[in-house]
Amino acid sequence: MGLIYNPRILQCMHFKTDTITPAATRTVMDYEMDFSVGCDRIMELDGREYKIEKGCFVVRTPGQKVRTKGVYDCYMLTLDFSNRHLSHYTRNTATKMQEIYDSKIWGILPDVFKPSHFSDYERIFKELLSINELDINENEKTPVLVNELLHLAVADALFSSRPAMKKPTDSIDEVCFYIKEHYMEEISLDTLASVAHLNKNYLIRRFKKNFGISPVAYLIKLRMDYAKKLLAETNLPIKTIAAQCGYHDPSFFNFYFKKTFCETPMSYRESQKVND
Repeated sequence: MGLIYNPRILQCMHFKTDTITPAATRTVMDYEMDFSVGCDRIMELDGREYKIEKGCFVVRTPGQKVRTKGVYDCYMLTLDFSNRHLSHYTRNTATKMQEIYDSKIWGILPDVFKPSHFSDYERIFKELLSINELDINENEKTPVLVNELLHLAVADALFSSRPAMKKPTDSIDEVCFYIKEHYMEEISLDTLASVAHLNKNYLIRRFKKNFGISPVAYLIKLRMDYAKKLLAETNLPIKTIAAQCGYHDPSFFNFYFKKTFCETPMSYRESQKVND
């Protein structure tokens, strides 16, 4: 995975509080990220109210106004993209606002969303916390972990922004629903036949009658459309995008992308930059 982002960690901690008294409104000075592992909290951010519960990922940027109340059990990460060197930092004592970091990710990441990789987020935070606080910005593992977290957050934010799917009404709808929910995983025709409770050959005939293509072709199309979105709207490494689209071998991803769009993932990304 390429190291696209290179911020310094100002603070990384596991924060808990049972205090339900509302906190005072404060101005966000830096880039703050919270990952909830057991919250029952209300957050008011720039006048909008959010319910924060287990699994929520919260992103706050410099200049926002925040106020919270309720039980908090979360991992907290505060990042600095402006190369300042601050000692004894806490969110509530910062006195100078960080300069805005010019990146597309702030237009992609919502204030609050629920990512689909809960265990990966928890693992990343635990690994960051295992590094000595005084040495965290000098440790070679730190930028790798921070980049992995930001890559996952961007991909999950794009995934969570998809329109809600209608509840399946028959076996073929059930297969479509399953593909849309699990296309980032390895999916075989046997698995889809099991989901539909149909014979594989009969499933293929029914699916083609409904959609004009086979279930496998439908899966590939869905993956390729999602890949184009990630290539155009993020700086994620192609290897990471391949994995997000269900291809753990990038060569297979490159093969299907070129077969579908008659160009490589890299050339498509470059063409999007020109069009910008």
